[in-house]
Amino acid sequence: MGTPVRISRGAPRFIHLPDPRYTMNEHWPFVSELAPGYSYMKTAAPTYARYYLKQLEENAAMIERKLSWIPAEHGQLCLLCFEKNLSAPGVFCHRRMFAQWWEERTGQQVPEVGGGK
Repeated sequence: MGTPVRISRGAPRFIHLPDPRYTMNEHWPFVSELAPGYSYMKTAAPTYARYYLKQLEENAAMIERKLSWIPAEHGQLCLLCFEKNLSAPGVFCHRRMFAQWWEERTGQQVPEVGGGK
C-alpha cells in the first residue's frame, strides 16, 4: 500500500500494538512540519485552516526535503493521520488540506487510500 509516514502529533489510540517495545515513532517516519500545532489543534475549522496553511508555507522547504529523504520502500509514501469520522458532515482532515496545498504547490497529487483524490 505504500511506505507509512506519520503526520500526526500522536499515535492512534485505537491501534493496539502487539509488542509494547514497538512504537510508531521508531518504525514510522514522522514529519513534524505536517502535524497540526498544539496552539490551534482544537480551534474552529476556519482558524485551524488559516494556521495550518501558514505552518505549511513557513516550512515548505523543510517539508519538501523531508519527504524526498524518506525512501518509498513499498511504493509511494502513505501519509497517516488518525482522524475519526471523515465522512461526517463538516469534518475535515489536515492530511487532505496538505494534499491540496501540495498539489497546488508542486502539481503532484496525493491520492486518498481507497480511491479518490
